[in-house]
Amino acid sequence: MKPYRTFLLLALSFLLIRANQGHASQLQLSSNAPYLCAAVEGGDTANGTPVLAYSCSGSFGQQWNYVNGQLQGIGTANGESMCLDVQGNSGVSGTLVDLYQCNGGLNQQWWILPVIAGPNKGHAVVMAFGGGVGPGGTSVVCLDSSGGPSVGGGTQLVTNDCTNGGSQNWIMRRMEIEQNTSAPHFCVADEASKTANGTPVIAYSCSGAFNDEWNLNGGQIEGIGSENGTSKCLTGADSSSEAGTLVTLSNCNGSPSQHWWVVNSVSGSPNGVIMGYPSGLCLDSSGGPKVGGGTQLAVNECNGATSQNWNLH
Repeated sequence: MKPYRTFLLLALSFLLIRANQGHASQLQLSSNAPYLCAAVEGGDTANGTPVLAYSCSGSFGQQWNYVNGQLQGIGTANGESMCLDVQGNSGVSGTLVDLYQCNGGLNQQWWILPVIAGPNKGHAVVMAFGGGVGPGGTSVVCLDSSGGPSVGGGTQLVTNDCTNGGSQNWIMRRMEIEQNTSAPHFCVADEASKTANGTPVIAYSCSGAFNDEWNLNGGQIEGIGSENGTSKCLTGADSSSEAGTLVTLSNCNGSPSQHWWVVNSVSGSPNGVIMGYPSGLCLDSSGGPKVGGGTQLAVNECNGATSQNWNLH
């Protein structure tokens, strides 16, 4: 076979592989390099496979989707996805975390919350409802990279009482925020990849481009671009009285309008919602003006509507 034909076939194979790879985010421990990510040990998909803090590589075993309040990982079993799971539905500190067939149990439900006060302000925790107890109960625990056994070159993750310390501080990196609807899918996108303060953030056809990618870091949702070394953030409303406020991209400044909770249910919503705190308003793809071929997002009263249901990929 001629060399140029070999090259073309290799290039085509690469493009086909890329086209068939689904977008998924990484759950990275917020620390200095070398960076550690939540990883399925050995890329295995069996029930009970340990989930580790392991060197970040971007492999399939380190990719997670937030769907229905669950963190879905690599593999399937009997047609069901595999989820980040607190062993034995336990709320006891030190309980091991593994990969298990998604079943909707409370030990597979996770909230991603910012720490908004105290010495660890600016951290973000991944909170589990182990033991069948929800918010405010004694069994609310946080995903922790310390205290677990050494496994497969990493440390198995555990759940511990929420201390908001460094071993519980997580970033969700390179995620797409996708509307939970049938195809064609719409994602949260920065309008025309602009980076100026006040740029509209819109619901737009998912493309995997940089203006579709966001980092959930310390409760702020960081988007494309920076200014004088400062990232740009998804910006909504400061208080509940500001329902209908349009969502824009602005310099990250830690203000209440840039604090977001990712939770699995509000007002009967079956999927994840992105709620401003302390405004209590939900990110909504309806009601905004038409901008740049999409619809500008707003924050509205949480009502469980499809326009407020989001998956993180």
